Amino acid sequence: ADGWASEKLTITENTGKILIPVEHMIGGHTYTLTETKAPDGYECTAVVTFTVKTDGTIENLNSEGGYKGTNGTESCASLDNGNTTIKIRDEKIRMSLTKTDFANTGTFLEGVEFTLQPYKATGENNSFTADYDNNGLFYDSSTNTYTFITGSDGKITFPDGLLKHDNSYILKETKTKSGYYLSKEAEAGVVLTVNKDGSISITRQSEFKDKKLSS
Repeated sequence: ADGWASEKLTITENTGKILIPVEHMIGGHTYTLTETKAPDGYECTAVVTFTVKTDGTIENLNSEGGYKGTNGTESCASLDNGNTTIKIRDEKIRMSLTKTDFANTGTFLEGVEFTLQPYKATGENNSFTADYDNNGLFYDSSTNTYTFITGSDGKITFPDGLLKHDNSYILKETKTKSGYYLSKEAEAGVVLTVNKDGSISITRQSEFKDKKLSS
């Protein structure tokens, strides 16, 4: 920022608002507002730049990352209250997986079963979003495990906001389609690591392609 050293601002109330001290703002100068921590289940990606005019209103609002809307082109930031308030929308973490034939990726496999659990490695304390509604899903509270089954399009979709950024999960294939076999690697599972920006790092995802049984 011009003429202002960086400062950490924290939202402490359920209103979702923070107040930037006006004595830190200089008319005609441009500032950058960076989201460094998002609520559980949400991406942390928004970077917003704006210019404060001499009358205290805001102009030249630009954003990078964050919420893109249903069409993927909306901005995560907008102005409100006579151009004196910046509104920023966070997007929930989303992930889907498509199951195909190993030799023919255009053949989708229906009825393949996967389980998802927090990854319990030494020194790690991963979890699902604490307030997520499990109602209507295949969820075993005794093992903290979700079960997903692929549809006719070969796809499973995790509920929006189920996964938390900076957490890891183990995804295992537990049942495949008739006529196919499960590899030991697929049964052992792969680790999904959710990055702060909501992107997913998948270890050994190539093992999630089943092969047909030999005739």
